[in-house]
Amino acid sequence: MFGWIQKKLAKKWIDELEKNVEGMRKMADAYRNEGGFKEVAETLKTAHAEELLPKQLLEEGRQAELAFANACEKLAQSYENLLMKIKETLSKL
Repeated sequence: MFGWIQKKLAKKWIDELEKNVEGMRKMADAYRNEGGFKEVAETLKTAHAEELLPKQLLEEGRQAELAFANACEKLAQSYENLLMKIKETLSKL
């Protein structure tokens, strides 16, 4: 009985971790490729209106977006590592 409960709980963890890995990777890609600061800076440049907002603000914001994207990717990798360990452990039961 206890083994069944453990496997049921592990299945729940696996489902959640798989969703988390996918979600974190999507978020990382979105911030890396389509971040708001990137979009604003590109729009201003296209309109030849870069002087409307401080360049430093846009650059710092963009760097923060990229740092967040990297953190999301790192978290996704950590989730994936945990997921693999759980699956590995279950296969030994």
